[in-house]
Amino acid sequence: MIMKLRHATIALISTFALLTAAGCYNPFVPKLAPNVGVSEVAPTPNSVRGLLDLFSWCYNNRAYDEYTELFTDDFQFQFSVADTTGQAFGERGLFRQDELDTARHLFIEGTATEPPAQKIVLTFDRTFIPEPDSRPGKTYPVHQEIKRNVVLSIDTGDQAFRITGAARFFVVRGDSAKIPPDLVQRGFGPDKNRWYIERWEDETLDTGAGLIAQAGGATAMKQAIAVALAREGTTATRTITAPAAATGTTTTYGVTWGWLQAYYLP
Repeated sequence: MIMKLRHATIALISTFALLTAAGCYNPFVPKLAPNVGVSEVAPTPNSVRGLLDLFSWCYNNRAYDEYTELFTDDFQFQFSVADTTGQAFGERGLFRQDELDTARHLFIEGTATEPPAQKIVLTFDRTFIPEPDSRPGKTYPVHQEIKRNVVLSIDTGDQAFRITGAARFFVVRGDSAKIPPDLVQRGFGPDKNRWYIERWEDETLDTGAGLIAQAGGATAMKQAIAVALAREGTTATRTITAPAAATGTTTTYGVTWGWLQAYYLP
């Protein structure tokens, strides 16, 4: 019996070797699907540059899991002072959970009214000059800030958005950062070799003819306002002006990054 099993095993190995040499299908090394997710290695956020490289990588690859690791527990997104979208949220802007909800909807799930992105291309300019954090009480070098010019294109299939301008990031080294509890549970802790985003100020503002031109835009914005008001514990109402309709046949619309954040928050 043992001899028969040994002969069968030898025959199987010989057959496998012949098939492999002949270029036949190898059942132990199946082909990968053409689109199986992220194909590039994620940048390591062990420096300010590495952190922002990972930020753009997450957008370009719609990589939500890695995106959750970018922000401190006290993170805040601040709308541009010239962007009326921010009026719906008062002075507080958006918090970390808001940011993650927006990314999840934009990258993966969509919202009740809008599909997720099919393609995202985020490009920062090559200029990279971090400076000491200008906020009171923030010490260098563990706190730094950097302004990056940005071009962001998003295609959802139904419409496309284009964002241009600048974004200002306030970053903190991991040994001085407030680590979110969910990351602590995953083993994250004080680490001088890792950086996080503590604050993000939007400085994009389209100067073209209007912002969004798409059915349902005002409804989605009202939903975003309702969410913000609910989190503030108030039932007050606020007025939002529907953006101007675009002309021509183009399906690409210039918006602010803040507008996009609020649009995909619900």
